Formats: sequence, structure tokens, C-alpha cells
Amino acid sequence: MKNLTAFAGVALVFVYVIGSGLWVNTGDGWYRSLNQPAWQPPDFIFGIIWPYNFIVLGIAAVTIAQRATTTTTLIYLSFFALSVACALTWAFQFYRPHNLSLASMALYICPNDTPQRTGFTQGSE
Repeated sequence: MKNLTAFAGVALVFVYVIGSGLWVNTGDGWYRSLNQPAWQPPDFIFGIIWPYNFIVLGIAAVTIAQRATTTTTLIYLSFFALSVACALTWAFQFYRPHNLSLASMALYICPNDTPQRTGFTQGSE
């Protein structure tokens, strides 16, 4: 079961990678016309950070699958799947139809305290 749940976690990361690649578009005129804060990092930083982010998400999914109970792992994967769905909904709504209201709602409902909800914290078994 641990290998299956680890595979499911990594599969969710791949869904996130593919969906992000399909829907995120910063090269069009609309995105470039937005007022961007002075503290926004240069574009090349995103090219460094996002692959790292996806790698860490995959490592976290495998680590949790290997160390946590099956119940905790399934709860974690459920929240992770919801987080991926919300993130991809945001990406699609923001970058494609530019529907900022629906994009904001996707971020609002996105779970941001998954480790606390699942009871999986550093050092737990």
C-alpha cells in the first residue's frame, strides 16, 4: 500500500506540472500589462523555483507515504489533490479567461494547513 500511495502522490505532482505547463502563460500582453509590485522577483527566478517546488512536493508525498499510517497518508493525499485542483483552477481562471473572481475563489478554498489537518508533523509515525 505504501508504494501505491507514494505513486499516487508523485502522479498528483505530474498532473500539477502538466496542468501548470498548459495553462500558465506570462508571455501574453494581458499579463505584462498588469501592475506588478516592485518586490516581484525577476522572471528567471520562477524558472528556478517551480521545478524545485515540484521536486519537493514529490519528495514530500513519498516521505509521507513511507512514514505515515495508511489512513493519514490517504487524508494527506486527499488534501494534496484538493490543493492541486485549486491551484490548477486558479492558473486556468487567471491566465486563460482572466476571470479574477473565480481565480480568487480557487485560492480561498485551497487548504493551506494540510499537515495540521492530517496530524502528520515532523517526527510523527
